[in-house]
Parts: sequence; structure tokens; C-alpha cells
Amino acid sequence: MTWLRDALDDIAEQAPDVDLADRVFEGRGRRRRALTSVAAGVMVVVIVAGVMVGVRLLHRGEEPAPAVERKPPTRATQAYRLPCKEAEGMAEDCRGAGWRLVAGTEEYALDDALPGRNGPLAITGNGRVIAYYSLAAGTIVTRDLASGTVTAAPAKIPLAKMGSMAKLVISDDGRYVAFSKVPEFKDPAMLFDMAEQRTRLLPNRLHPIWISRDANRLVLASYSPKARLMTMTDLWSTSSMTARTDVTLNGYHQFGAASADGTTVVALRDARDRNNDCVPGDLVRLDARTGKVVSTVRNPRLPMDDHNVYLRTWLNRREILALAFPSPDCGAKGEAVTAYALDVRTGKTRELGAYKGDSFWTTAVPGIGGAP
Repeated sequence: MTWLRDALDDIAEQAPDVDLADRVFEGRGRRRRALTSVAAGVMVVVIVAGVMVGVRLLHRGEEPAPAVERKPPTRATQAYRLPCKEAEGMAEDCRGAGWRLVAGTEEYALDDALPGRNGPLAITGNGRVIAYYSLAAGTIVTRDLASGTVTAAPAKIPLAKMGSMAKLVISDDGRYVAFSKVPEFKDPAMLFDMAEQRTRLLPNRLHPIWISRDANRLVLASYSPKARLMTMTDLWSTSSMTARTDVTLNGYHQFGAASADGTTVVALRDARDRNNDCVPGDLVRLDARTGKVVSTVRNPRLPMDDHNVYLRTWLNRREILALAFPSPDCGAKGEAVTAYALDVRTGKTRELGAYKGDSFWTTAVPGIGGAP
């Protein structure tokens, strides 16, 4: 069963609460003064580094070896949410299972990050800055892993407004963070300038798959109820949302990150239907503004007959990261998530290794498009 079906099931359970649109631009000066204290508080609790090293057996009369505190990572290679089966007392939908940062062979718990499917996490391309919903700050925060500096977004986001599934996208330099979720309620999606403490309202039910260097242009995508591509420009020069193109596509498309210049988008065009949920789809390159198909690769060489495959961030000019999640409904065996480098022109793949996480929403990798 795909994440889209999960989204549709959860939408009915949500109910409107508070409209954020009226609150976004209020109290900016007050938030600026409070930002330093919020960041200091969040830094204390964001990463639990209580794993002690140097434990050994003691002979009688010996003093215990002093405990050594493990330092937090300076760079994340991945993040994943702990599966329910590895945590006792979790709900069936895994709410309450927490996020773990992966740095090489080491793992670190993110106790301050909102768990569950509505607790998103994103990592910059170099792995040095992460973004997540902080329970302590009550909004999205970014954390520089090397310095430990935590910056809170200029607008609060009540837990009731996180929706059933939320998504974050962070720019490569960690300055801009876009937040969107399903369902959208009445409040808008938002783009945050974490350095200048500015907020730009975005359309509901779409999430960015490309951000320009100055975040003045975005390419956004939506999977449901119909696949859409939208390009927005002049984001910080006007409060309107008129400078945009919006195109609806036929059929379901699983979009990856847009190209480096934001002009084209690669997607897996899903061929599945109600009678067969395990049919491979074609790989297409689309014009981001018009949705026109630029090129098509028939049945790319991925294990799509028994896996759910999702495109993430670009690895180089020709290859995009593809994560293949085993689908028991399609006969897949095992639970390992396999990462591939997919050549978008030929459909050929290189296997990169295994990732942790058990679904689209529980695996985050560095780069735009690499967040659940």
C-alpha cells in the first residue's frame, strides 16, 4: 500500500483548529528577542548523547572507570524513525517512535524532534544542518550540527496544525525551510527565511522539490488528488502569489527533486491500477513549467515489480537517488531499503547500499527532496 493511500485514510481523521494565516506576520520583533532564549533551550534537549563508553568488568577494590560523554555528530549521513517493532508501547501507526541521526556507524537519538508520520525531518546536502519540528520550540527549527546553534522559525505551528503527514524541505545552505502537510486545513504552507526571520505563505497541498539559491524561485509538486507541478517566482518581492505557473498532469507521478536550474523534473509515472498494484512505471523527464514530457525511459532497471520506489535528491548531473522499499503485497522478501543511483537518460542503475527506515516517511537523506 503506498503512502498516498495512507494519506487519504488519515485526512478524514483530521479536523480544523486554528488558522495560522492571521498569525504569521504578528509579533516579529517579539520573536526576534525571544529567538536567542528559544535556541538556547532547544540546544540542551535536542540530541541525547548519554551513551557512555569505557565500560569494563571491575575487580574487587577497583574504582569504576569515569564515564565519557559522547559528542554529538557534526555531519549526518542519514536519519530514520525507529520502527514500531523496535519500540515497546507504540501505537499501530508508529506515532511515538522517535528519530535517529546516523553519522557513519554511530546513531544519536533526537528526543526533541516530533515523532510519528507528522514529525518531518530534513538534512542539507552536506549533512551539516538539519531541520525538524521541535517540541520545545513549538515550531520548525534548524540545527547546525557542528556549532550546535539552533534557530527557531518566526511563526509558531501548533501541534494540532501538523496534520497527519508533514514534509520539510531545506535549502543546501540551511537558510530556507519550507513546511507543508496533509491535510492542509485553512492555514497555508510556509517558507521560512531562518536568517532574516521572514515568512512567505505558500499554496496548500504542494511541497517544494527545488529552491533557488536566494529562495526567490520554487518548484513545487503535489501527488494528490491529481499530480501537479507549480513554479513560483519573485517570492520575496511581493506578498501575492500571482507570479506562478500551474499544470495538472494525467495519472500518478512520483516526483524526485527538480534539476539544478529548476527547469526539468524527473518522475516515475505509475502504471498501477486497482487490479494490479505491482506494475512497473516509466521514468519521465518533464518541463517544470508546462508538464510536457521531454524524454521517457521505458521500465527503468529497478526492482519495481516487488518494491515501492521513490526518487529523492540528485547525486550528479545524470543520476538521481532512488530508494526501493520492499512491498510484501507484491511478493518482496526482506525489509532492507536499497539505495540506487539511477541514470535518468538510460535507466541504468548502480546499487549504493542499504538505508535504515521501513517506509517513505521514516527515511531522510541529505539534499533537497531527501526528506519525508
